[in-house]
Amino acid sequence: NKQEILTNDYDNCIVSVDAFLADIINGVRDCNAVMLYVSDHGQLLFEGGKLMHGDPGNFLLRQPAAFVWFSPEYEQRHPEIVAAMKSVKDKPIVHGQVYSTVLKLCGIESEVPLQIGNFVDDDVRQHDHNVPPALIEQAADQENK
Repeated sequence: NKQEILTNDYDNCIVSVDAFLADIINGVRDCNAVMLYVSDHGQLLFEGGKLMHGDPGNFLLRQPAAFVWFSPEYEQRHPEIVAAMKSVKDKPIVHGQVYSTVLKLCGIESEVPLQIGNFVDDDVRQHDHNVPPALIEQAADQENK
């Protein structure tokens, strides 16, 4: 069955990425290190009869999976950044904020003003200029449930 094959392949890819990221974390665990992982949008594998990559009208596919990992040394040196990241851990993110977030996590200030903000200092909810208004309303409805 095509659906089972695709789902199994997708799941195997996730397992491989998890193993790869675990190797990276184990390699820098004793360093002053931070890792930000952000996926692209999701994949529909026949849910609702659809097979597609990144449907902009599907709320679930608009929210990329992400996590941040801090080494113990990084947490000790940058407790304010760690606390700020933990405070927004359940909020939706915007891909456009990845670049400025990486700069912030690394303590680098851009010489060019960045217009979108970052996950650490800003409300990381979707911004009007990069998301259709209907999706913003749908996100608000989901949060109020």
